[in-house]
Amino acid sequence: MLNSDRFLDAFNTIERYMRRSAGVGPAEPFVSSVHRASKTDAKVRHYRETLLEFAQLRNAIVHGPRGERVLAEPNDHVVTEIERLATLLTAPPKVTEFMNTNVVTIQAGDPLSRAMQVFRDQSFSQIPVYEGKRFFGLLTTTAVVRWLGKQLQDGHVTLDPATVQDVLQAAGEEKRYLFVSQGVTAFDVAAAFDKFLRRGERLRAVLVTAGGDPNQPLLGIFTVWDLQAVYRTLESGYSAQD
Repeated sequence: MLNSDRFLDAFNTIERYMRRSAGVGPAEPFVSSVHRASKTDAKVRHYRETLLEFAQLRNAIVHGPRGERVLAEPNDHVVTEIERLATLLTAPPKVTEFMNTNVVTIQAGDPLSRAMQVFRDQSFSQIPVYEGKRFFGLLTTTAVVRWLGKQLQDGHVTLDPATVQDVLQAAGEEKRYLFVSQGVTAFDVAAAFDKFLRRGERLRAVLVTAGGDPNQPLLGIFTVWDLQAVYRTLESGYSAQD
């Protein structure tokens, strides 16, 4: 198959997806569909500039429908990238592909010393806390340090008989975590971190359950440290300057 045919097949796949996402008909111009869809679709928003560049390239490659008049053959790199982008849009990777499934949880009534041991041994910076099977909160090293600072007297502090619950209650409500379902895409998770950042806050963790219910069994946890792997997967290598 010619590179131009492969390119146009992938472009047509993207165009059909764009129209569905934007909720427009076949008469809607591609560029307009991209702008409409990017308002609500994290995937389109992530690739908006690349999609617009591919639209320009499509016009440079062919005039009219497929097969009518091919003006140029795209190189292998361009074809590979647009096919990859078509796959990422129509079958995006899920958060479950990147989350850490080796999740350690603790109970609200556990002694604070146990949480400190988990932080030390596992090199975690946050631990999901439960009361029985009910989600209670997210214990962070920051919350522990603040609590220790308040308890410090005469240069000494005693952990016992403090519990995890004591620290969470003293820290107050700091809901810098989200619960999502296992079907959520990596695009949505990356967008959630960006949204918090734009508000001047830091999203500490995304907690994954089957349906996004906090009281369902925890399947995995995704933190800012996992974003690098997501971006490596999602980033397109295409540039109009190539």
